[in-house]
Amino acid sequence: MRFILALLLLLTVGSQCLANPPLDLSPEERAWLAEHKDSLTLSFDRSFPPIEFEKPDGSFTGLSADLVARIEERLGITFRKQGIPWTQALEGLQDGTTALAPAIVNNAERSEYTLFTQPFVRIPLVIVTSRHMKGPLSLDDLAGMRVAVVRGYASATLVKKAGQGRFTVVELETIREGLRDVSFGVVDAFVESLAVAAWHIGQEKLPNLRVAGDLDVTQDLSIGVSKHYPLLASAVAKALTSIPEPSINNITDRWIHLPTSFLGKHTLEALRLAALLTAVVFLVLAGIAWALSRTLRKKINDLKRTESALTEQVDRFRLALETTQAGFWEHYPAEGREVHSPEWYAMLGYTPQAVTGGVEDWTALIHPEEREKALASFSAYISEGGKGMYEAQYRLRAKDGSWRWIMGKGRAVSWDDEGRPTRIIGLNLDIQKSRQDQLEMQRTQTLNKALLEQTTQFIGLLDLQGNLLVANRTSMEWIKAKPEEVLGKPFWDGPWWPDKTKAEFLLLQLIDQVREGKTVRREIVHADSEGRESFFDFTMSPFRNETGQVVNFIVEGRDISMLKKKQQEIMESEKRFRTIFENAPYSMVITRLSDGKYMDANTAFLDRMNISRENLLTLSPKDVGTFGQAHQQEILLRLKASRNIHNMETQVQRPDGTTGHILYSGGLITLDGEACILSMTVDITELKQAQEELRRSKEMFARLFQLSPDIITLARQEDGVLLEVNETFSRTTGYSRDEALGKSTLDLTIFAAPERRTAFVQALLRDGQVDNFEFEMRHRDGHTLQCSTSARLMNIDDTPCILAITRDITHLRALQDSMIQSEKMLSLGGIAAGIAHEINNPLGIVLQAAQTITLRTRADFPKNIEAAAKVGADLGQVDRYLKERKVDVFIRDIQGAAVRAAEIIRHMLDFSRRSESRHSVCDIRVILENSLRLASSDYDLKKNYDFKSIRIEKDVEDNLPCLLCTETEIEQVLLNLLRNAAQAMAEAEPPLPDPCIGIRIRKMETGLRIDIRDNGPGISAENRKRIFEPFFTTKTAGAGTGLGLSVSYFIITKGHGGAMYVTAPAEGGTVFSIELPGTTESVKHEAHA
Repeated sequence: MRFILALLLLLTVGSQCLANPPLDLSPEERAWLAEHKDSLTLSFDRSFPPIEFEKPDGSFTGLSADLVARIEERLGITFRKQGIPWTQALEGLQDGTTALAPAIVNNAERSEYTLFTQPFVRIPLVIVTSRHMKGPLSLDDLAGMRVAVVRGYASATLVKKAGQGRFTVVELETIREGLRDVSFGVVDAFVESLAVAAWHIGQEKLPNLRVAGDLDVTQDLSIGVSKHYPLLASAVAKALTSIPEPSINNITDRWIHLPTSFLGKHTLEALRLAALLTAVVFLVLAGIAWALSRTLRKKINDLKRTESALTEQVDRFRLALETTQAGFWEHYPAEGREVHSPEWYAMLGYTPQAVTGGVEDWTALIHPEEREKALASFSAYISEGGKGMYEAQYRLRAKDGSWRWIMGKGRAVSWDDEGRPTRIIGLNLDIQKSRQDQLEMQRTQTLNKALLEQTTQFIGLLDLQGNLLVANRTSMEWIKAKPEEVLGKPFWDGPWWPDKTKAEFLLLQLIDQVREGKTVRREIVHADSEGRESFFDFTMSPFRNETGQVVNFIVEGRDISMLKKKQQEIMESEKRFRTIFENAPYSMVITRLSDGKYMDANTAFLDRMNISRENLLTLSPKDVGTFGQAHQQEILLRLKASRNIHNMETQVQRPDGTTGHILYSGGLITLDGEACILSMTVDITELKQAQEELRRSKEMFARLFQLSPDIITLARQEDGVLLEVNETFSRTTGYSRDEALGKSTLDLTIFAAPERRTAFVQALLRDGQVDNFEFEMRHRDGHTLQCSTSARLMNIDDTPCILAITRDITHLRALQDSMIQSEKMLSLGGIAAGIAHEINNPLGIVLQAAQTITLRTRADFPKNIEAAAKVGADLGQVDRYLKERKVDVFIRDIQGAAVRAAEIIRHMLDFSRRSESRHSVCDIRVILENSLRLASSDYDLKKNYDFKSIRIEKDVEDNLPCLLCTETEIEQVLLNLLRNAAQAMAEAEPPLPDPCIGIRIRKMETGLRIDIRDNGPGISAENRKRIFEPFFTTKTAGAGTGLGLSVSYFIITKGHGGAMYVTAPAEGGTVFSIELPGTTESVKHEAHA
């Protein structure tokens, strides 16, 4: 069983990790998949359930089928699936006819023509045997046996390599054949993966099979792609990696339910130790030896009689078959046709329609091990002219799937002109029974020989005088002597006895007792030349003939030195167990499995429950009330299923009524011959409380971490690699969490100026902390943000880390700049007002002087005439002179310029007094003209645009309604739009040949609408969505605050209850539209020349 440990922090903050991440396929991979998405062949093993197999309807199913479906979905392709024998699937991977094998084990041979993904499931390889083979097995225990594997499987390569010279490896075509051969005794063992073997055992209903052991090797299944398709291999590997591990686990759990019926090594070791404690083994071995000596000759006679009877029976059976023509067949070599009698089909359980008369059909029924030899023998008989009798023995597959031994006999009865047989007749004899009898005889003989020769104990046969007649191989090897050196001599003279005199005295006493029909047993101590003592269990028993007369003595000796040592170790182990049991700081109890009564308990349990040892034996857990009923039932079920429970967390009801948390461990043991439960409990109530506090703390930290409006990052101090980032990081930088983790801020180019990062790191390493360190952060799309960060050095899980909190201060800095600019503009407004007043004074003098000159040069003005007469001048001549030199025109120009300058200064003074936001009835034409006048005086050399060079197209409707507005605020909005349009056209690349601003004003039902259009480069759709956001600007740093349009939007929407929006016409440029509510009055205008 595999346990998956997950970090609690990842569980609380990584909820997005369960979603399928997008596939990072290269352009080449995507193009290749699009081209071949419906033409790729997937070959699967049609008989490898539950991993992959073919349904009766021919469809692909199993664990790998579910996994392939997910991969097809991720890649957007569909494989052409075909179920074929596994060897053909491997050949397809080699020659490229198969693009993908969904479940394959990576080994050196296959890696030459296959590209493998990472393994998606690991299954242990196990040894399956029949239940009559007891005990756990490994490959080392299979010496001399027949071990089956599936041809072409990776397990076959492993077993063949391990079995060289030790056991016979039988290669079969399918797993079903291997399990059935084990069930029917054709082979001794079968090696395959645990999941597949368990599936077939359940499906085939083979209760006489068991899992006898494992190979300490797992079958790591991957997806294999032919090396002819490298782009497919890389795409499939990426698709598999993108599937979340819980999804793969769900698919695996759906198909694989691993049995746990075979015992582990530690349990078996305990059972072996317990087995050594009982004398039953000795009695059984003694009985076997006695029965062997008594029935050996009788068994041999019986077997000879059985063999003779079997031969006679086979002869009679053959004669009967020939007489009745059972299993009769006719073969026509030239036609490739055969004719079978009904008995031929009935012998195997088929109907005549199930197997046609073609040679290919019935030869397919021959067992793979005999098929080649049987066909070769039959072909040789035909090629040699059909001389004599054809005879062959082989197995045929019956309808029920079993294999039956058949003896095929035939004779050619007709030939063509060239001597080639044209007709062969014969019959098939069912020799299954005789083959089984032969195998049984061989097994019996092998068993008898094994009992005598392979037993590890001494076995010998004495005559009535005590002379040694027979001694097995073990006894000879123990004394390192040859049989002729000891056979025929008194047993006590043999090298087995160090003191021959004592041995003779003892053995003669035993012979007298056994002669009377008794079986005697003694424990003998033997000391070798070096003084080392060995203990032997020695037995002498009578061997009787058919009349019951004692004719020989059977002697047996078994070295029990190890047993004696183990007994001593067990006693010491019992003492250690009792010491641990009584002095353990946690509660330990032993309860009877049948009724739950307490059998024993340690001091810690008795003290905790306040129970005396005397009263304990009358109680059960139900009486004490330690566990709830549901928990008791769960414990019993799990113990019966797996015999052991380790650290099962549960709850108990304490005597004071409170609920506690404990870890329960228990196992089944045998005490005084009764099945019992040894239970151990550890109180973890305080630990659970601490864990709950830790969980709440981590959950609170995770929420604060993720919900913080500031960027929070955790990085490794050694290399700056990001270990964790919050959601604000992703929103601010544009990098997702998955993209950021595992990379440093240097890799992500977070610092716009690398030297600022170096300064930050140096300050942090020097002082251990950094506060309010300002730098420019680069967004993923390239734009920069003003940020301030504070950081601390700390250790997390013994790893030096950097915890940093970063705040976006871009808006704060822009707001500060705007406030500074506003203060500057307020100051400039005051200065401008003062300058305007100062200019007004000399301007008034200029205007007054021009008017005075005009008055004093008039020829009809009395005072002028009087003054001219005094000096002798002719005013008429002066007037003609002034007109001739156009001095009068210059004077009028001076007057006009002075009037216009005074008007501009008056408007500047009005514009500088914006704090008076009082609504009044205004004429939009006047506001527009004032705005154009102000804009025309704006010349910015740095931006290289001149408003006077822009063509203005005005389209103003007559009878426009008046506006109830603040005139200076509407002027500010129009002036801002006009300046923005002029700047956009001035920065256009290439330069515009005819920059133009169009102004269109129309009446609406509730007011009027103003459209200001330019033919500049326009505004992108993405920027149009944010154009009215505060501090949003597309200009370079220092060129704008990003507040102009947002303030204008606020003036129109909040200050005047109107609407403002931007559009991009199809012909290009930009249109800003303003809708303002009007009054009931209308303004009529005269046409201007």
